[in-house]
Amino acid sequence: SSTLPPGDVSFVLVLGKEDGIAQMEISRSLFFYRLLVMLAERLKSIFVPFFGYVLDHCILHLSECRLESRQPRTSKDKQVEAETLRLELISMIINALHKCFLYDAEGFVNHDKFDKLLHPLVNQLENLDGGVEAFQERAKVIPHRSSFLALLSHIPIPQETLIPCLGQLAVTVASDTLWRPLNYQVLMKTRNQSPAVRFAALKVVEEFYVRLGEEFLVLLPETIPFLAELMEDTSIEVEALTQQVLPAKHRGGQ
Repeated sequence: SSTLPPGDVSFVLVLGKEDGIAQMEISRSLFFYRLLVMLAERLKSIFVPFFGYVLDHCILHLSECRLESRQPRTSKDKQVEAETLRLELISMIINALHKCFLYDAEGFVNHDKFDKLLHPLVNQLENLDGGVEAFQERAKVIPHRSSFLALLSHIPIPQETLIPCLGQLAVTVASDTLWRPLNYQVLMKTRNQSPAVRFAALKVVEEFYVRLGEEFLVLLPETIPFLAELMEDTSIEVEALTQQVLPAKHRGGQ
């Protein structure tokens, strides 16, 4: 239709339903979320209620935006371009949600919204599409030493965006009733086959303790079994980070 009701943002957020327009729709959505981040940063708590218009679209993109399945006949260069654009959009959406959580002073993120966001956000910890080698080629990341940490420090989604976003979500909801499922879903990612995913999930757990301190110790009993497994992880870097994540108080009592 040529007209839209006030407040309707679907003109820029609708996902393409045909292969030929999918990338264009992602580009428009990326522009929109960049604008959203800028406005949220400037208007802060005043802007937070606007997220009520876009929350479902955020969740839809995080859950279902898969350009590679929409464009099976494109060239390799086009596929790389589409994948890069899609990952940039996901990163920008997570950035926007981080601003929403950060400036939420009126309880906008209630129990229902938390439940809707939990799985789409936490599942981004496993979003290493194309694998480590493909990521190195796409981002031109060549570690200078034989250490997985060198690669992980360049992964844009979990390392630079998602970790503080999940940490801020925990701070914003300020409820151990909601912390419990959040903590559990993150801990389950520490059993992923990829060391990159296990490392990123551990960094989120570390973020919880850094941001919430002793308040989060209420969840320590259910966290310890996962950390105990990771103490014997096949990745040296994951094992070392586990030692760092273990609260000092608990290690002192061992």
